[in-house]
Amino acid sequence: MALHQFYVRQYASGLSLDFSQSLLRPDIKLPNFFFLWEFILAGISQIAGIDALIAALRSRWLIPLLGFSSFFFMTLNLTGSVETAKKTVWIVVVASVAGFLLLDPNPFIQAGIVDSPYRGITAFWGSLHHSDTAMEILLPLQIGILFLYIRAGGTYRLFLLCGILLVGFFWHPREYFQVMWYGVISFIACLLLYF
Repeated sequence: MALHQFYVRQYASGLSLDFSQSLLRPDIKLPNFFFLWEFILAGISQIAGIDALIAALRSRWLIPLLGFSSFFFMTLNLTGSVETAKKTVWIVVVASVAGFLLLDPNPFIQAGIVDSPYRGITAFWGSLHHSDTAMEILLPLQIGILFLYIRAGGTYRLFLLCGILLVGFFWHPREYFQVMWYGVISFIACLLLYF
């Protein structure tokens, strides 16, 4: 995470993005230039006139707000029912606030996938890591838009889906490919149901 914040600070400072000038040391990897969230965070810190780390810490409240909203949107488009979506979101809110989503034994920690007990998968705790924000905000939003397009079709919804997938790819590519697989599986299921 510290390396990510270094690059955010570099982007916010207006220094050159040239690879040869961006290396900290020869043994440290090149900057990402790939993760959109770093440039957004740099922009926030530049506009607010504060350090990137302070901007990141102060903007953590957005993660649960946007996360629960996108979870509601996804649930609404999966079920087609506002009442079911509301009930599902309230269950997730209570489970998140109660810490149920972080209770031991956490299989992600035991498998070595996650190294912090406070980085629950879709726990909506506002972690600074870009994969957490991708999982908690973008993934449900992408799934919701995918199923909105599958259900209603239309050129506008197709462009909306392509746009959010592009944002997802530049935010954290794993979630992009995950949604693409959901789309492929849904397409195959639709073919089997209708033909």
